Amino acid sequence: MHTTNSSTAPNSLENPHSVENPHSVEEQWQILVSAALVGIERRSAALPLLTGTVGELIQAATENSPDVETQLLRASAILSLYRQAGHLPQKALQPPPAPSTRQDLPSCSVAAGQRLLFLLDGQPVELLEEWLALTASAGKRAPDAFLPALLEYARSHPRTVDASLAVLGERGRWLAAQNADWSFAAPATAEEIWQTGTRAQRGRLLTQLRSQDTDAARHLLSTTWSSEAAAERAFFLGRFVTGLGPDDEPFLETALDDRSQEVRRVAVDLLTRLPMSTLVARMHQRAQQLVHYEAGRWPLRAERLTIQLVDHVDESMQRDGVALRGIDQWGEKSTWTYHVLSAVPPWHWSNQWRRTPAELIKTVRNHEHGDLLFAAWVTATVRFQDMDWAVALLQHGATNPDLLAVLPTQEQARLILEKLKPDSSFVALNLAATIKEWSLPLSREVVRRLPVLYSAWKAAGEHDWEIRRQMRPLHFVLNPAVHIDVDGLLGKPPSDAELASLLSELLNTLQLRIAMRQEINE
Repeated sequence: MHTTNSSTAPNSLENPHSVENPHSVEEQWQILVSAALVGIERRSAALPLLTGTVGELIQAATENSPDVETQLLRASAILSLYRQAGHLPQKALQPPPAPSTRQDLPSCSVAAGQRLLFLLDGQPVELLEEWLALTASAGKRAPDAFLPALLEYARSHPRTVDASLAVLGERGRWLAAQNADWSFAAPATAEEIWQTGTRAQRGRLLTQLRSQDTDAARHLLSTTWSSEAAAERAFFLGRFVTGLGPDDEPFLETALDDRSQEVRRVAVDLLTRLPMSTLVARMHQRAQQLVHYEAGRWPLRAERLTIQLVDHVDESMQRDGVALRGIDQWGEKSTWTYHVLSAVPPWHWSNQWRRTPAELIKTVRNHEHGDLLFAAWVTATVRFQDMDWAVALLQHGATNPDLLAVLPTQEQARLILEKLKPDSSFVALNLAATIKEWSLPLSREVVRRLPVLYSAWKAAGEHDWEIRRQMRPLHFVLNPAVHIDVDGLLGKPPSDAELASLLSELLNTLQLRIAMRQEINE
């Protein structure tokens, strides 16, 4: 083969005899790949120096090549095929793990397993969450063959992690330990998770511990509190909402002095959920100076409500969170006042003024600062879980879904049906979507009213996409037994094609959920 000096012709391939020490096959391959990627105009490359048959083939294929590009391509083709044919499996650096122990849960049926695989392939996450919950409730686990797919899905969809852990079984946890990406599901002691786990893993541990032993959970957090970053302190402190009680107050009071505003905000929120906390007592004293009510004496005097805004914040108020950011459209003084009033149990006002929640809500409606007090009462009602106030606020225009969660299931259904009228149905459905399990009577009544509601939405000029968006949650919260009722509506096909399409989609989802239950119970 003709030899060309690379210093005078950098785009040529060097003669293999100019290289004294032959490289390994992989090193030779990387040289060729590098030359191909960068271009032989910028980097010269030597033909692979290999002995034996492969070396002879490269020499024979390239010695009469018309140009360096052809030489490079021919050598690469031969070496590429050689690498594939001669590749040996990599030797393990460590001994294989001990095999998984016997499964601790029975596997779900073959049909249920196939359904799981279907749900993992791009179906609505709500359906997968329902499958996981039903399977766990039945005391069963996911099939072994689908454990990798489930673990991978959970890794990329954190909201499904807790539900997935419940159906992995012993083998699933063993498998998770073999892949660092699945470490969130691998067996580990509480100490190991707390010291080396991810933020999500540590948060789950703390929440679980709070549900079992609040003292132990509080102690665990205290061991690393001073070394945690501000965002971590706020995140972990928020887990105290589980099992929150008076014993947490000293720790939370200390957190009021934290240098991070977000940590202080979380501490304030938790302390204002404790009716007997000293922070609530301090806020109560401040509120007494701000709001005054005088009952009316007809016909001599009308009732009178006076609301005075906080005009300055002292050091004590600053510590109690009065100066924290509030609702954006409010001014500074309104925000301060809101923080004070929202930390007072709402029953305080009805007891002190001897008026029902509904009467007081009507009184503030036309007041200059009525919206402020109404918003504060909504927040306080959620914090202190006051059912009487929750009912009154929802009946008088409140739309915060957290109010609905304060109420028992029967009362939730009654209020939803009360609001499920053409002029307020969107609000009702938004509230209802927060209820995890709908009763059969509520589900049937909602389905019965759907055609009338749809007509009202269209008459009001609502777009099809908005109607579809509002109906989507119904697919997952309606009792699936109402598929019969939906099928009945389609028995007399609606004249509106869009309504027929919406009902057909709803029917398909409900039937899928019915089938899912049957498969899991097999």
